[in-house]
Amino acid sequence: MDLDPEEENKCHLPVHATCGGLTRNEEIQLKNPKRKIIFHCDICTSSGKSDLEAIKSMIESMTKRFDAIHEKYEAAIFDNDELIELSIKEINQRNKRARNIILYNVEEYVSTNNVEKQQNDSDSVRKPIVDKCRPLKLILPSTDVAFTLLKDINAHNAHKNSSNKISAYRDRTIRERAYLRKLRDVLDNRRKQGEQNLTIRYIDARPTIKN
Repeated sequence: MDLDPEEENKCHLPVHATCGGLTRNEEIQLKNPKRKIIFHCDICTSSGKSDLEAIKSMIESMTKRFDAIHEKYEAAIFDNDELIELSIKEINQRNKRARNIILYNVEEYVSTNNVEKQQNDSDSVRKPIVDKCRPLKLILPSTDVAFTLLKDINAHNAHKNSSNKISAYRDRTIRERAYLRKLRDVLDNRRKQGEQNLTIRYIDARPTIKN
């Protein structure tokens, strides 16, 4: 409300209740430092409440979404950490087994003399035995020695026309064996579909289906 400056200064009060046409109650409310503004207009009141409810609903929705994302993030971190630990364990197991060779069709020598048993085991590696027996694990000094011996045994078997051969394989982990079985199943299916010039080759120590 615009008042004449001369009229404003007549009462010499900070709040010109009388000059401004305010009631006594309105004057008291204006002087109250804890006063709150209340909308008496129905349109203002309804629209204000509607906006507040919409904002409240939006905040609740965003809070729920944030909590869900946070839970997924925490679960993903745990799964990732567990995967890393399993991978490290698998690598350590493969490194540990790298100097081992598993032999099949090697007859066990029955003797109480350890020297004779060791000599017989050594001879059996070089001389294939007829009867099939339990697998024999050789723990060699290094991975190079294991690789060389494995290569020599396979080369020897390639030139020998006999079913009674000593078979030699790497000492694979459970995951390696499972992956190799899966790869062989894939190879069989592809061959049945007409891809005959396929085989499993080791590239960087990893079995892969190649032509």
